[in-house]
Amino acid sequence: MLHENELRRFASVASGGRLVHAYCIEGADGVGKLDFALECARAVLCTGEIAPCGECDSCIKAAGGNHPDISVIVPSDSRKFISIEQLRELRRDASVVPNEGERKVYIIPNAHTLPARSQNALLKLLEEPPAAVVFFLLTSRREALLPTLRSRMELISLPTVSAARILNELRKLYPRLSEPELVSASERSGGRIGRARGLLEKSGIKLREDALLVLNSLLMPASRKYEFISAVNLATTGKSNVAALIFNELSFAFSDLIEAVCGKKTEFCFFDAGQQREYLRIYPLEKLVRCARITAETADRLYDNPNMNALMAWYADAIWAAAGRS
Repeated sequence: MLHENELRRFASVASGGRLVHAYCIEGADGVGKLDFALECARAVLCTGEIAPCGECDSCIKAAGGNHPDISVIVPSDSRKFISIEQLRELRRDASVVPNEGERKVYIIPNAHTLPARSQNALLKLLEEPPAAVVFFLLTSRREALLPTLRSRMELISLPTVSAARILNELRKLYPRLSEPELVSASERSGGRIGRARGLLEKSGIKLREDALLVLNSLLMPASRKYEFISAVNLATTGKSNVAALIFNELSFAFSDLIEAVCGKKTEFCFFDAGQQREYLRIYPLEKLVRCARITAETADRLYDNPNMNALMAWYADAIWAAAGRS
């Protein structure tokens, strides 16, 4: 568990009978919000002396993912966000007494993606919550939640953690992978275990390759704008579900360049050493910062369910100009 201190504080509240009915768990994408929420659910339902004890029937069922009083609410079918009908069903289910424990726990990942109508429906439930229910709303963008919804919840913020702690966790999760692979993933994770795990999966490797193609077609002096636009479209067109991950990679790469310019890093993580030295020679800090800001702005817009073609066209034009390529 990478957020022991935060879990210990929550468990103390739970065992002391000071639980509130709703919590907002905020943290960067991939920081481990869902894992943390599940540990909090174990603490809420634990029947041992020190929660979560990991030994009682409740903890064992929760660890196995089959506790009847813990529900993770995700979009049904191919929807991008939880539907109004799902929220109605949640309301009906929450009004029923717990199956085994003293409470029911509902976890809602990516709460910031809920449209205003859905957030208002959820607000009604939080305004008059059933007595034996605890909600955990997970978000990387708390400001995207309605102020009235935020006011009904207690905030738990999860920070990123050190690369060393990420590395220790990866050693447990991937005992068959080589140490250099684990070290590389931990250093490129940005302190987020989910990102590190993604980098070690085949899908993560493909994301990095796509992002690298976009970056090289932008930054290599010999490249042409049509090549860059083609790379952006190849990486994102028809793939809105992975576009956010692509932009996470792009953001990390620009951060890597900026930190290298500022002398904060001695090893290159995203690019190979020769490639990065060449880019640092060509592009001054101010251009890299502008590129990073445009990339971050585009990543934020992805959460607003945009017209992907229009957004990618805007991004291509804006960052090409920011890099001084126009």
